[in-house]
Amino acid sequence: MTRVLLAMVVAMILAGCGERGSIGGLLVLEGRYTIDDGTTLAGDLFVLDGQVNLRPGGRITGSAFVLGGDVVIGGAVDGDIAVVGGRLRLTDEATIAGGLRRGGGQVDQAVGATVGMVLVSPVAVDALIGLTRPAPEADGLSAWLVVQLAILALLAAVAARVARRGVDRMVEAVRTQPLVPLAVGTLGLIVGLSLLVFMVFTVVLIPVALLLALAGVLGSALGLVSLGILAVRRTLGPEALGGRPSAQAAAGSVVLAVGVVLVSRIPVVGEATVAIVAATALGVWLSTRFGTRGMAVEQR
Repeated sequence: MTRVLLAMVVAMILAGCGERGSIGGLLVLEGRYTIDDGTTLAGDLFVLDGQVNLRPGGRITGSAFVLGGDVVIGGAVDGDIAVVGGRLRLTDEATIAGGLRRGGGQVDQAVGATVGMVLVSPVAVDALIGLTRPAPEADGLSAWLVVQLAILALLAAVAARVARRGVDRMVEAVRTQPLVPLAVGTLGLIVGLSLLVFMVFTVVLIPVALLLALAGVLGSALGLVSLGILAVRRTLGPEALGGRPSAQAAAGSVVLAVGVVLVSRIPVVGEATVAIVAATALGVWLSTRFGTRGMAVEQR
């Protein structure tokens, strides 16, 4: 799941999604790295693989992003910790000034660990960039959830209206050949990950990598809108909600989001579902040439 989701968020991470917004810091791809007692890491920590150990007395001035590997936090983190994949262990001595945002992976938190707030989200991007409720109060959760769903419905309706032709092509593509977008999206994410990492290491191509990642995120958003429309049409019929794509997009996106949240609570199956939805959303955008061509039409 990590490799599938990573390509959609790696550029956002490198842009500084933590509260400190630091591009500096440390990127761990493999091997072992230890931050000893009395040692301070200035900036953010990005862990794609390998083993990282922040010992008691050590400190990270930024945020920590765990996308893979094995990370042990026994010291202080001034920002947030976002977990998408891999394993994170918080010892009794761990102190997280910000929040713990989890969109995947495994988290083991000791009783004595101090964390500002804990947020569990089935969407990795949501967990990383913090587009979530700002406080952990339980009594405000329901109201904030309604606000989030309302915003999601509004954005989906606007997208379906502004890019109607492209969304229509994507709906038809995923309806007629659902496995093609899934395959294309999975391949695109894996290849895109390698390409983005290469661009980041060249330094001068970082702006290009950011633009490509942004395009991928926006394209995936349109793909999700098309999946929501298709869900409504498959369930209620093509003429549901007056046959208006904007209304179908709003209702379908909300139903899709709620469904993913519920399914994500199931171990293994939930993560697989999130990965499939993410890959299909990107794949239908790519396979229709960014919504400009329809696959079914071309094959006639």
